[in-house]
Amino acid sequence: MSIILEQKDELSNSIDNLRECFNEFDFLTKDGLTADSLSDISGFESLALDDLDDSELIDFDDFYSKIKKSLYPLEDDLKKSDFDWDNLSNNYYDVSEKYKNFRLLKEQVEDNLTGNQEFDSVEIYDKESLNDLVLDYLISNNLIYEIENQGETYFLLNAEFEKKLNI
Repeated sequence: MSIILEQKDELSNSIDNLRECFNEFDFLTKDGLTADSLSDISGFESLALDDLDDSELIDFDDFYSKIKKSLYPLEDDLKKSDFDWDNLSNNYYDVSEKYKNFRLLKEQVEDNLTGNQEFDSVEIYDKESLNDLVLDYLISNNLIYEIENQGETYFLLNAEFEKKLNI
């Protein structure tokens, strides 16, 4: 699975867990946001990004204040209901960490896009996978040749390719 998709899925799952904290409750912020707003990354951003600096997440205390003022139970009286604020805090922290990692990855990828590439359509590779892809390309295009000797694998550069590399 793609590293981008993997991190996006982890973040989405964490957002789902955060939304589950409101299983028997809902809220309505002054901006019209509800627990259903936590359906995806953009919904989380609308609730958790700082109004003054949309690149920073608000801390849990501010998130708590935003939700606490407008929280209500779906079936019971609020005074008889017991909302699990610790669980919400833990899940908010988890989502915040995953969100920061995902956003950093997204910024780094977007800073390096070329041509008509888009964040949602590119693949990023770890070093080993990229080495394998490049090696396969070089072999399939006869730029290098694979040689086996005494159980070891070696590579011979094509003469034209060797000139291009200035070796």
